[in-house]
Amino acid sequence: MIRGRAFGFHRAMDNLGAMLGPLLATLVLTLASNDYRWVFWVSAVPALLSLAVFRWGVPAVSLSTAQHVGRHPLSGARALIRGRLRVFEKS
Repeated sequence: MIRGRAFGFHRAMDNLGAMLGPLLATLVLTLASNDYRWVFWVSAVPALLSLAVFRWGVPAVSLSTAQHVGRHPLSGARALIRGRLRVFEKS
């Protein structure tokens, strides 16, 4: 349930950004009147805000606590190549 909500939220924000991004870029470039230095300063604001969110809004996760014991996902690939796909190999 939580993964579904997170996926839906991610998709919604992606679509919102795809819609609002070009509109805001058009607005900024229209207001800039060939002052590209101002455009770069305005575009730096969301970049700095996103860095602040990553710094203070995202909790740190320790990778050492996640110990995964199991087979490698591609461990059966060699047998597959030797077996069923052998007919496609050049002689």
